Amino acid sequence: MFSGSAALPRPSVLFVCVKNGGKSQMAAALMEHRAGGTVEVHSAGTKPGSAINALSAQVVAEVGADMSGGTPTAIDPALLAHVDRVVALGEEAVVEPVPGMRGRIETWVTDEPSLRGIEGEERMRLVRDDIDRRVEGLLEELTGGADGDGASAATAASADATGAPAPSGDATEVAAPSADESAAPAPSAAPRSPVAPTADEVERPSVLFVCVHNAGRSQMAAGYLEHLSGGRIEVRSAGSAPAEGVNPSAVAAMAEEGIDISAQRPKILTDDAVIASDVVITMGCGDACPFHPGKRYEDWVLEDPAGKGVEAVRPIRDKIRSRVEALIAELLPEGD
Repeated sequence: MFSGSAALPRPSVLFVCVKNGGKSQMAAALMEHRAGGTVEVHSAGTKPGSAINALSAQVVAEVGADMSGGTPTAIDPALLAHVDRVVALGEEAVVEPVPGMRGRIETWVTDEPSLRGIEGEERMRLVRDDIDRRVEGLLEELTGGADGDGASAATAASADATGAPAPSGDATEVAAPSADESAAPAPSAAPRSPVAPTADEVERPSVLFVCVHNAGRSQMAAGYLEHLSGGRIEVRSAGSAPAEGVNPSAVAAMAEEGIDISAQRPKILTDDAVIASDVVITMGCGDACPFHPGKRYEDWVLEDPAGKGVEAVRPIRDKIRSRVEALIAELLPEGD
């Protein structure tokens, strides 16, 4: 049971996954290794298992981190209230806010190499490296760059093993929604495109909405953002497994708002679309989205409108509008 004071003496973070046997323990061990005692590190599970994942422990040990002494534990509400940051690894790890929380909750939708047919030790090393990049960015944010001696451990080890340059240490954060709103994120980076952008493109932030079929949620979000921003934000949408056409119920629900998405066509998610966007918002398909350092990633947990009538789609539509309005307020502060 946590028994700290109202204000912890060091920056503090709580990593959470479902079983607290793999990813959250890896993140905690990598943070401990990198921070060298400058950050207070905790981990927990929403439904803790009975043991640490042996392969996870093996691959973090390869880079000098140690999670072998960890034990899966449940979330302590007192600890949850006191830490400076709560990081949920995977959208299935749902962390409910508690009264008096000091820090924000964010979600990291981490790489899942098994979707690309990669299994075993190779899979776990890729998961480790993805988590380590995110940990590196979080450490810099929490300490202002005063990281410990373990910096770049996993990325350096990965480079040594493959002969390739170590990837950038930029972290990606996914702000976990609280009720119908998402937490306030860090400012977005300038757009990076394979083609030199025009002056107008540099000035406009860009957003990519992604869902599985690019037929419902992402199309409604793109329609709202295009309409409500008045063209001041560059908008894209795509799907990890595009449908043949846009959901008719989504089209009808948006028409009620005076927004026509009937001419839109589902598009396949591409790496170029991610590279060209400042903000990438996934809706139930985060694991399929390519990771690029420097991008702001969010996952909006919304019900899938597939197969539903207009009446059932309206509440989903309204939640999307609320989130889009909040996003516009962040990307286009008053007076811009």
